[in-house]
Amino acid sequence: MEEVKNIRPVEGFLNIMKPPGMTSHDVVGFLRRILSQKKAGHCGTLDPGAAGVLPVALGRATRMIEYVPHDIKAYRAELHLGVATDTGDAFGRILSVRPVRSYTEEEVDRVLRSFIGFITQKPPAASAIKVRGKRLYQYHRQGEQVEIPVRSVRVDSLTVVNMSDDRLMLDIVCGGGTYIRSLAADIGDMLGCGACMSFLVRTMSGPFHLRNAIPLNEIESVSRKGIISCALISPAEALNHLPSLTVGSGEEKMILNGVTISGDFGLHLESEKTTVLVRSESGALIAVAEIQRGGIGHLKPLKVLP
Repeated sequence: MEEVKNIRPVEGFLNIMKPPGMTSHDVVGFLRRILSQKKAGHCGTLDPGAAGVLPVALGRATRMIEYVPHDIKAYRAELHLGVATDTGDAFGRILSVRPVRSYTEEEVDRVLRSFIGFITQKPPAASAIKVRGKRLYQYHRQGEQVEIPVRSVRVDSLTVVNMSDDRLMLDIVCGGGTYIRSLAADIGDMLGCGACMSFLVRTMSGPFHLRNAIPLNEIESVSRKGIISCALISPAEALNHLPSLTVGSGEEKMILNGVTISGDFGLHLESEKTTVLVRSESGALIAVAEIQRGGIGHLKPLKVLP
């Protein structure tokens, strides 16, 4: 059967399985070219040397990136014990090599438990954090020294998958913004031997999971067959963590024109301002809006989808 190219607009989210060796920006550029899509953006950077889940928004879905939940992520990481590098991973310059003794499960568990909760972390020297208008990796490439600000991050769980000789493999659940390379280096320091991250796969990013991710090298074939729509995740599905309300046809026209409307929308809200999805009577997502609590609610459109 002759292949048919997809000529419909490509809009929505793709759950991409990023291969190692590509930057997140590279992946977005590849998808723009393959799908002939001008608007595209990823929902959270993944290190070039890492693989795994990289959500990418296409078309009007790019306007919804800021509402995609990114406060919980999961990784499988391997730590190379005894080796510390200036980047925190296997691609950096080796700073030290120290002997690794045999650790008991209790010793490792005690160290890992000390990292659970909110911890202070210094991002790697080669990272995308901006300092004085430049990204840290730019300073690192130019050999410039710059003071790296520490910040608070959240680690929910650290589970040992395998431990042998100088390798420690972990399953990690954490908050957005946590650098696994820094976590690996800090764990190595706490063990007394140093460590760097030798392998990393992101297995979850918000509502996007590895089990549903599409390998990047399959996208071109899917596009040529005209079935890319089967792989798309709608904004409504990606944002289903937000409360939802339905408006009538008259209110719909006002919302689509960016007009704030008032009424009793039947939502029991805990905070003064809540972000909600607004649907038409047919169930279609028409906007993301902000509703203010108290008496008669005020529904203010933030992003509309005509």
